[in-house]
Order: sequence, then C-alpha cells, then structure tokens
Amino acid sequence: MLVSSPTPHDILIQLAQHTGLFALLALVFSQIIHASRLHRSRWRPVLLGGTFGAFAILCMMVPVTIAGGMIVDGRIVMTALSGMLGGPVAAAIAGAAAASYRIWLGGPSALAACAVILISTLAGTAVWWLAARRARRARFRDLVLLAGLVAVLGQLPILMLPSSEMAWTFVTLAALPLALSTGGGIVVLGGLLLIELRRLVEEDKLRLLAAHATDIISRSDQAGRHLYVSPACREILGFDAEELVGSSIDSMVHPDDLPSVRAVMAALTPQAPRQILTCRVRRKDGGHVWVEVTLRLVPATSSDTLWNGPAEIVSVARDISKRKAVEAQLAAAKTQAEAASRAKSGFLANMSHELRTPLNAIIGFAELIRTETMGPVGNRTYCDYAKDIHDSGHHLLSLINDVLDLSKIEADRMVLDEETVDLNAVVATCIRMSRTQATRGGVTLEARVDPEAAVVRGEQRRLVQVLLNLVSNAIKYTKPGGSVRIATRMRPDGCLDLSVSDTGCGIDERDLAAVMQPFGQIDNPYNRTSQGTGLGLPLARRLVEMHDGRLALESKVGVGTTATVTLPAVRVIEPVA
Repeated sequence: MLVSSPTPHDILIQLAQHTGLFALLALVFSQIIHASRLHRSRWRPVLLGGTFGAFAILCMMVPVTIAGGMIVDGRIVMTALSGMLGGPVAAAIAGAAAASYRIWLGGPSALAACAVILISTLAGTAVWWLAARRARRARFRDLVLLAGLVAVLGQLPILMLPSSEMAWTFVTLAALPLALSTGGGIVVLGGLLLIELRRLVEEDKLRLLAAHATDIISRSDQAGRHLYVSPACREILGFDAEELVGSSIDSMVHPDDLPSVRAVMAALTPQAPRQILTCRVRRKDGGHVWVEVTLRLVPATSSDTLWNGPAEIVSVARDISKRKAVEAQLAAAKTQAEAASRAKSGFLANMSHELRTPLNAIIGFAELIRTETMGPVGNRTYCDYAKDIHDSGHHLLSLINDVLDLSKIEADRMVLDEETVDLNAVVATCIRMSRTQATRGGVTLEARVDPEAAVVRGEQRRLVQVLLNLVSNAIKYTKPGGSVRIATRMRPDGCLDLSVSDTGCGIDERDLAAVMQPFGQIDNPYNRTSQGTGLGLPLARRLVEMHDGRLALESKVGVGTTATVTLPAVRVIEPVA
C-alpha cells in the first residue's frame, strides 16, 4: 500500500546503514587480499569479480522495500567497483552473479534492476579502461567520476518499470536517496580499497628491494632482538633469514666489538636517530666478516602494531671485508715503507763520521802535495794530479754533506742552533764564496739588502747553506754575460723575502714541481754539461721549512728564474733605531 511506503529520508538512512555494513565487509576483504596477495595474482580479476558478486548478493539479501514490490539496495556499488578495480573480467563475473540472483528474486522491477546492474558494470569498466589507457592505476578522481556516472545513468532504467505509477513512486521516494547512497558508497568503499591496494603495492616494492638488495636490511627492537632480516644474510653470513629472526645482535657481534656496538645503540635517541658503526659479525661457519652498519631509530608503523608502540631500529649492514683487507695491506705497506725510510735515513746519518774522516784525509794530503808543503815534487804533472784529487774530493765532500744533511732532516735528527743572524753577513759570505764560480762563468753577481730586512732569528750556517745553494744554481744555469741578483725586502704582512734572481735559461712551469724533489733534474743542455745531483733545491727547501718559512720558484723559459725564501714575521727582528 502506498500509504505505508517509507519516506525518502527513511530510505536514505537504511541505505546508509547498509553502506556502513558493507564498508566493514570491505575491510575484511582487504585482509583477504593481504593474506592471499590477491593484488599481484593472475587470478585477481576472477577473484575480485567473484567476491564483489558475492557482496552484491549479500546487499540484495537485506533490501529496502518500497511500494509495489520494488526494492533498492547497495548492489550497484559492488558491481561498479568490480569493473573499476578488476576490469572487464571482474565486472562480467560480478554482474552475472548479481543479475542472476536478482532474476531469481523476481518481482515487477527485476528487468529494470538487471539494467541498472549492466549500466554500473559498464561504467566501472569504462573508468578502468581510461586509467589503463594512460598506463596508470585507478585514482580517487576516478572514483568521483564513477560515482557521478552511476548516480546519473543508474536512473535511466526507471523507464523500464511496468507502469508509470510505479515509475513515479520510485522517482518521488527512492531516486534521490539511491543516487546519494550509491555515489557515496562508491567513493567511500572504493577509497578504502584503493588505499589498501596501494599500501600492499608499496609493501611489495619494499619487499622486492629488501629481497634483492646485496646489503642486509633488518628490523630489531631496542633490546637488539631481530624482528626481520632480509635474504642477503645468506650470501654474507651463511644464515637463512628465518634462523636470525628472534636472535639478538649481541650473539652475532665479535666479542671485541661488542662494547662499541652497545655504546652506539645506546646513543640512538629521537634527537640523534642515525648512527654508523663498523664491526665484525659471526658467520655460520664460525668465521667473522667485517660490516659497516647504518642504524636508524624509527617509530613502529607496521599494520600489526599500535601507532604509539615502542620504537624499532632499522639497520643496513654492508660487507666491507675486502675494503678492510685492502686497508690492512696498505697500513702494513705504509709501516714497512716508513721503517725502511727510517732505517735508510738513520744509516746515512750514522755514516757521517765514517765517510767524512777518510775524505778529509784525502783532501788534506792532496793539498799538501799540490802546495809542495813538504818539499818539491819534482814533476809538475803530479801537482796537477794532486789539484784534481783535491777539487774532486771537495766536490764529493759537498755532495756527501748534502746527502747527510737531507737524511738528518728526514730522520728528525737535525736541530737548529738559533741565534740572531745579520743577513748582510750572510749575503757577503755567499758572494765571497761564489765569486770564483761567477767569474769563471762570466756572470755578474750583485746584491741589495734592505736595511729594514737585515736581521732575523735562525741558524746562520744553515741560512748561508740555503743562499749558497740558490746562488750556485743560478750561476750554473746562467749564460756568460748574464747576471745573478740577491735581494731582501720586507712585506706588508711583516714577513721577510730573500730572493735570488737570474737571467738564465729558465724552467718550464711543468717542471717546477720536479726540481723541488730530491734528485729531481730536468733534461736540458745545461744539465748535460753541468755537475749536480738535484739535491740543492730540495735541501734548501727543507732547511727553509725548519725556519718556519717556505721556498717558492718563479720561472719563465728563456727569461730567467727567481727563487724566493719567505721567513715568517715571528723570525724577523726589527732594527734598533
């Protein structure tokens, strides 16, 4: 009877209650998906269609009855979602199941009800096709589109009702409530399922990464008990992942590394959630492997824990055994090289007396013969021989002195005897000792000492040695008619520059680093005709560095070279007014 028909408000409330009921069923369905991994099964469309078809039948088992034997329910929500989430196969299965049950129920509106089922499955399939065509998954806006299509197009079968009176009754009582509940149900239930499927897909991606990563990824509680270990542990440690779940970190770490591991884990706090450590971990065969572990303290977020549950530790362990082996080899090689260098330097430094004593005797006796101190030799040729022995001995002694001085510096056995040094005296001594070499080479030797840059603190003998090496090199590589100039100047920052400039052949910029190394020489015509071992500049640099200074070279091929010794301001003594 029409007088006993429910109002639109009542119909909307009852349909909303049904939607809430089947929302709960949808959550149960999501658990079924999670347990069966339905989202990545090839039978997914069949299972989805069957499940949505079953839900549609359940909806029709608790319908809302209106006048004339007409019923409304939530089956359209299920059939529409079957097409959108499962595609045409799922839509066909769910639609066939729902239509078959509705035909079995019978009634004057059965044909119109089947038409609504067909429209909803076609609308769901159309939305699925749009998403598949763009090579993407269904999104929330697709749900809104589907809800609008079904809510509007689902009213068309009203025209298939047996009488206009029945159609008018449906329009006035059920059309609006059914459209609202259908659209809302599609959005709510579809949104829940999309969220769940998206979460499962993301979990699968993470699980895939963990399963194929070469590093060991693990979760553990704050007591150090493993909750999850990735399969990489089999390749690195020899254990299956199941064997390590439930074990403690302490049982795996080498005893010698355990205190440091515990200290790092204790240092994990919300303010410092990330720590890195290196330790040895036990293998299944009893050996140990070096690993570098990155630890991060994170809140529990898995679906089977409370959001306010205890924090967990996520760690990534990388096998660094090969790196450790290389580091050990390098350390051993470095230690061995340093020991050999110390032994070499110590040997040369200790040989100072043994080498110099006989050489001084040779030089001394050659001098006696050359000067005929004990009487005439009788043959002038022997005097010439004695002069050659004397000069060669001096050259060899100079070379030995350079080698021994450099060895002493490397062995840290040379100590400066510091004093107040007058650079005027240093420059004068060098000019006097180099005058003969300069005259023989046809080179002009000149000097200019700034009165403001004349007194420093250092060892005079070593500063003379530095300047003499620089001047000797400058003369040796300067052509006849060229000049060598010695100068000092004060810099604005209080440092002092002592420079030796020449107009010689110059050095290519690419060779400047080589000539500063021991025995470093460049190939040019002067090297082929001039004596030298390549120790002068390196020895001068080391002696300058002992004075806290630095030696710099500036040179241009064909123009000349300038060697500048810079002493720091703390070693410069201001002249007394």
